[in-house]
Amino acid sequence: MAEEKNEAPAKKGKGLKIALIALAMLLVAGGAGGTAWYFASGSGADKVATAGSADADEAKRRQRKPGQQRVFVPMDQFVVNLSDSNLDRYAQVAVVLEVDDSPTETRIKASMPAVRNAILLLLSARSASELLSLEGKEQLAIDIALAAHAVVSDQMPPRPSARATAANGETAQASRSFDDVDTGPIAAVHFSQFIVQ
Repeated sequence: MAEEKNEAPAKKGKGLKIALIALAMLLVAGGAGGTAWYFASGSGADKVATAGSADADEAKRRQRKPGQQRVFVPMDQFVVNLSDSNLDRYAQVAVVLEVDDSPTETRIKASMPAVRNAILLLLSARSASELLSLEGKEQLAIDIALAAHAVVSDQMPPRPSARATAANGETAQASRSFDDVDTGPIAAVHFSQFIVQ
């Protein structure tokens, strides 16, 4: 009889262990399912950031869908004299435009002389010190995208403006990003070669 009394608490302890293991497995499965749902529906921070933005639709349009083909429009190399007043400096730049779709690629190729002219004017208005900095290259890429978008939209491309000179003699630049400006069907500007001499 004494042996029967000792077996009953042992069976009760095993049942409790099994229940706890089952509960832990249920919690892990629920956490995994919740995580999968969260990532499948998009990041909550991304939703909050774009919900307040007036350009939320534009941001959604620009996000590349998985498997979506990229459309690149390579351009011939540009060789231009820079606007440095004290020295004869020049730049060799090769540009590749990334566009949203094939019809935009066709429009750019049909307007290639006007697009190249706009880019040449933008490059020749820059100084070597502007083009040597990372920020200067980023701002040039944005200006190229804006100019290409204007040409494709049958508008006049923006004229290169004289930039204010800082106290140290370098040209001051306004910081912008591709998210801050409407570049239309021009998704990105890539430099495949960039030499300043």
